[in-house]
Parts: sequence; structure tokens; C-alpha cells
Amino acid sequence: MTYFAGEAGPEDSPVLHAAILLAEQIRAARDEIEMGRRIPQSISVAMKEAGVFGMAMPRAWGGPELDPLVQIRVIEALAMADGSVGWCAMIGCDSGYITAFLDQDVARKMYADVFVATGAAATTTGKAQRVPDGYRVSGRFPFVSGCHHCEWAWLGCAVFAGWRAALQRQGGAGNAAMLSAPVAMRDPGYLVHDRALRYR
Repeated sequence: MTYFAGEAGPEDSPVLHAAILLAEQIRAARDEIEMGRRIPQSISVAMKEAGVFGMAMPRAWGGPELDPLVQIRVIEALAMADGSVGWCAMIGCDSGYITAFLDQDVARKMYADVFVATGAAATTTGKAQRVPDGYRVSGRFPFVSGCHHCEWAWLGCAVFAGWRAALQRQGGAGNAAMLSAPVAMRDPGYLVHDRALRYR
């Protein structure tokens, strides 16, 4: 079947239709996006209400669970209006992928609202300190796309036990992990977090 960028048919997902309808609002905010170096709250709220951030969440949880092709079409439609919005949509909908790697009871508690956005920083610039009931994450995480409108962030950390980096049993290299953390902001463009995580 042939699809055309920025178009949707009657049988297509409501999320795709809603994303296409956001184009005019997004184009009108281009200067604000460029000057502020972030998506305005009005745009991120509209994206959430359209189901963009939750489009990969499972139907069993009340999410749309769009297939990858439709997700790409949603992102494409938004990117046609503004590339940064498309990029943040792609990062923000990672919730549906991240939760698949977590204990499902924990994931359901974290994402009680399946339509919230998730930020991500793949570089291991943070520190995950082992504590009795989980990990304490701290650090400065530059280039966390969507950090101003996400409720959870997927952060790259080196894992520490005591004062030393936890060593792998073979090879002696320090362990690295991606951990989900609630978000706290400090400097513009940086995401900072220093709260004990009670989820293992």
C-alpha cells in the first residue's frame, strides 16, 4: 500500500489524524521554538492530548499501541511542520519501548498516565549509586531531548557500589545502565536528578 507524507485516510489511526492537524499550530510556533530552544508548553500539551507520546504504549494499558510504520508516519507528519517537534515526538514516545524492559508492575506505577512523554540521554554521564532499596542517580545530562516536557527520563549512568564503579566479573570494565528517573531541572538545556530510585 502506498502512503503519502502528511496524509491520512479514514481507516488510519486517530493519533495520525491528530498529528496532521497540529501542523498549523506547530508552524506558527517555529520562531518561538528556535528562540527558546525547546517545544513550547502549548505544543507539548497538544502532542500529549493527540496521543503522540503514548502511541507505542500497549493496548492492555489503555495505549494506542501503533505499529512502527504508523508511528513513523506520525513523526513524519510532525517533522514536516518542524523538524525539532518530530525529533521530540520520536524521543517522547519511547515510553512504550522502555516499559517493555521493566518489571511490569513497576512500569504500570511509573506510567499510570500512558500518554506522558519520556526524555532520553544515551551518553553515560551520570552516576547510579547502589543504595539499600535501589539506586540513587545524580549527574548532569546534556542534550536530553524533551527534558522540559517529560515526566520520566531514560538516563545513561555508570553503576557504582560504594566508592568504586561496579566491575563486571570478566574484563574488569565498569558497568553502565540506562535508568528511568523522575525529572528535576536546573540549567536550561540540562537535566539534573538526585533522588533515590526505589525501583530495581
